[in-house]
Amino acid sequence: MSDSVKDLFSEVELFLPSYLTPNEKEELYSGLKDFPENVTYYLQRGRQDEALQGDVWSSLPIINFDTYDVKNCQGVIISNSCDISPENERFLPTFNVIFAPLIRVSKLRRLLESSNISEERVSSTIENIRKQYNTSTFFLPAMGEVIEEDSVALFSDMRYVPMSKFREQGVKNITLHMQGFYLFLMKLSMHFCRFNEGVHRF
Repeated sequence: MSDSVKDLFSEVELFLPSYLTPNEKEELYSGLKDFPENVTYYLQRGRQDEALQGDVWSSLPIINFDTYDVKNCQGVIISNSCDISPENERFLPTFNVIFAPLIRVSKLRRLLESSNISEERVSSTIENIRKQYNTSTFFLPAMGEVIEEDSVALFSDMRYVPMSKFREQGVKNITLHMQGFYLFLMKLSMHFCRFNEGVHRF
């Protein structure tokens, strides 16, 4: 486990959301204490008419900038829930929805194997991704027909879709459970907010 992940989870109780009831806090804390073995990733019942940060959606268009071909993919919503809510009136409108495409772990393994990396290193990298130890990825286990195979979102591979196109063709697949969502937020924060980067900017 990387030190940043280890340190954060050793003090996870300090960062629990203040809006939760005591029982909800206890449930969330208990689940996160068991990380990475017993994390509840998905909410079994969620509103299909709302888009939330951390949702998995399909039919999201991505562009290949070498060929300018467009294809649709499944991805995790990175945008803030409030920013993409149509009920939230804003002086400055939200023009795009930011998301990270999902890559099947089996495909990622093949890509790593084709890069002249030792089998031992490939296996350890995949294992670290599955256990959420890698801070630049977010692992999502398979979920029936909704997420057909174990998959991963790469935080270094962000895409966007215009809000109008997102509303027109995007299909919501599943919402993260509070445990999965909080894990998602912590990893997103660790990837993009490096307070301990060690670079002197004075």
